[in-house]
Amino acid sequence: MENELEHNTSIVSIVGKDNKQLFLLANLYYTPFDPESVLTAIVSLEHKPNIAWNTIHSIEQWCTSMDQSPGGSLFVVTMEGELHKFDGNQWSVVDLNCHDGLNSVWAANDNEVFVAGLGGERIHVVNDRIDLSKDPNNIRLNAIHGSSQKNVVAVGDEGMVFKYDGNIWSKIELPTNVNLLSVYCCSDNEILIGGAEVLYRWDGAAWHDIESQNLIISSIEFYENSYYVACGDNGVHVLENDKLDLFKAITVYRLKKIDSLLFGIGNRLVTQFDGQGWWGGDLNL
Repeated sequence: MENELEHNTSIVSIVGKDNKQLFLLANLYYTPFDPESVLTAIVSLEHKPNIAWNTIHSIEQWCTSMDQSPGGSLFVVTMEGELHKFDGNQWSVVDLNCHDGLNSVWAANDNEVFVAGLGGERIHVVNDRIDLSKDPNNIRLNAIHGSSQKNVVAVGDEGMVFKYDGNIWSKIELPTNVNLLSVYCCSDNEILIGGAEVLYRWDGAAWHDIESQNLIISSIEFYENSYYVACGDNGVHVLENDKLDLFKAITVYRLKKIDSLLFGIGNRLVTQFDGQGWWGGDLNL
């Protein structure tokens, strides 16, 4: 980009193995925002006590989500409908033919990923096989997550929820029509779904509506036997006894457990919680 000193940075994903082996997905852009001018950088990062980072790859597209498989492969999805993969040696690209854009990716293993699209697409990619299911109403999906290849949930606008059981996608009815933005599958019997002033918990038998008034829940993570939710400017909350309590007054949009740490990201911020305290700050990428 032309004048690096003036660009804006939005960190949208963090993954990794431990504090010394982290990866960030960051969008770099100018104000006023123009999607056509966004450059996305994939950055390797060491965090605490010293911070060191290096751009390992860049994509001249607006990228929306990154995940890392248990084996270490990186997967990135773009608004151009592409899936980018890094196997540790080289990058490869697959066009998933979802030209409305892709919003979220969850990696089951090095060769199998699930992707949610802005046109209501649920895409299951296994090696070179692409299985695409699409909502006929084109309702946007915003997040996807699974606990296994037989328990994957995608959530989206207007209360839309789909669950994959290893064979087919089935629609789940929730008593809401608000936009759902986040999902976390701990197991078949424990799923949380969050969105605009809503949070639902599945206990294996029924869905429970948890009071979340005035909170927009953009991310959910399980850390040290508790669920934590990111609520942007309204901070990080912890769920205990079906009640949300403010845990940290900090602007965080995404949470991710990595090794023994809970990471939070928001705009330029990268922060970590070790069970005792928080550490971190803005990165000038």
